[in-house]
Amino acid sequence: MYPVFETIKVLDGHHLNLGYHFERMQKTCRHLWKCEKDLTGLKQQLEIFHQDGLYKCRIMYDADTQAVSYALYEKKAFERLRVIIDDTIEYPYKYTDRSVFLPAERLCGHGDHVVYCRQGLLTDTTYANIALWDGGRWVTPARPLFYGTKRQSLIENGLLVEYDIALTEMTTYQKISLINAMLDLGESEIEISAVCLL
Repeated sequence: MYPVFETIKVLDGHHLNLGYHFERMQKTCRHLWKCEKDLTGLKQQLEIFHQDGLYKCRIMYDADTQAVSYALYEKKAFERLRVIIDDTIEYPYKYTDRSVFLPAERLCGHGDHVVYCRQGLLTDTTYANIALWDGGRWVTPARPLFYGTKRQSLIENGLLVEYDIALTEMTTYQKISLINAMLDLGESEIEISAVCLL
């Protein structure tokens, strides 16, 4: 099994935010294997996919090789966010082994998602970064578990501000949006009143 993976949004044959994804792959390779990955073959693989519609592209890879797959994308519905306090959780790279999230996911019901609180600060859900709306701007945790590509592009385009968001301050915000490669800001959101401590 490949140790790490990348998820890319593909709309009508166009792979979105590729530069951010390739940059993260290189950072991952430099950290895990102390090398740069040759992306030439991967770029050629991606160029031959031309299906209409919204697809999720999954690239599983190591330092030398990769496996690419596509699936029609269906957004996951959720009804509640549950905050779990875990001061030791780490997920700095997009590992295929996601067992670190299993204990919290087992505690949740159908339609629930987990938001982690680490050392008093909100971080991420198990599959998305978060952004909180304060009535005038979108704010995202400055120290997430995982630095997502969509999060980075929103910050660089001035649509998202980094801030340390304490759990005790969460109720000063109005709503939370999930953001990841497949979810745009405001596309999947929930009122703060639907967030509770697990």
